[in-house]
Amino acid sequence: DEHGRFGASATTMIVADVEPPPSGPLVVALAWDGDADLDLHVVDPLGGEAWSGDPNTWQPPPPGQPVDPTAYLTGGILDHDGNRGCQRDGRPSEHVIWSTPPPSGAYVVRVDARAMCGAAVADWYVAAYRDGVTVGAARGRATADDVRHPHGRGAGVRALGRSQSARTSSW
Repeated sequence: DEHGRFGASATTMIVADVEPPPSGPLVVALAWDGDADLDLHVVDPLGGEAWSGDPNTWQPPPPGQPVDPTAYLTGGILDHDGNRGCQRDGRPSEHVIWSTPPPSGAYVVRVDARAMCGAAVADWYVAAYRDGVTVGAARGRATADDVRHPHGRGAGVRALGRSQSARTSSW
C-alpha cells in the first residue's frame, strides 16, 4: 500500500507452456501434472464430441447417405490419449485440433478424471487457441471424487463454455 506494507499472501498455480500448442485454426489443449489419467472432451456447435472414446467431432451422415472420404478432416481431432491406463507420458497433455475452419458457435470443453493412478490430486489447465491466440482458458483440480462419476460421452467437469440455458461465447 502507500505505506509500504504488504497484504496477505496468496498462492496461485502458474502454467508455463514449454512449447506452443499445435497449429490449427482452432486448438483446445489440456495439460496436467502427475500420473493421473485425465481426458479432454470438446463438444462443437454441431453437437460432435471429441474424446478418447471417439476422437473426432465430425459426425457421419445417416445410413444410406454417401460419405465423402475426406469429410472426417473437417472435425476437431484428438491427437492422443495422455497417460492412458496410468501409463505416464513425459508431459501429460491432449489436444483437439481443427485443420480446417471450425464451425462457428458455442463450444463446451470438459475434463474427465478417468483414474488418479495413485495421485491424491491432479492440477489441470485448459486453453483454447484460435489461430494461435488464446481465446479462453481455465484451470482446475481433479480428485478421487471426480473418478467416481461415469466416463464416456458427456463426462467430465465443465472447464470452458456455459450451460445450455445461459448465453454462450463463440470462438
